[in-house]
Amino acid sequence: MNLVSAWGSTHFKRTTAEMVVNFCIERLMPRMKTLDICVQLSNDMDHADGYCLAVDNREFVIEIDSRLKVMISLLH
Repeated sequence: MNLVSAWGSTHFKRTTAEMVVNFCIERLMPRMKTLDICVQLSNDMDHADGYCLAVDNREFVIEIDSRLKVMISLLH
């Protein structure tokens, strides 16, 4: 089972980030069942909107600027 967790910022933005990551996994990698993805919402990013770190083959840390605007209409 895939494990997706988010921390930082507001509850709404954490929930939205988890929903987006789960949607992408289902649509783009439907056969992947053992991913561990941590999303960190950070407000101290100056030169990028986000970063992705591959810890190993199935474990990733994604850091996203929490000041980015959320487009809810994309999730429906």
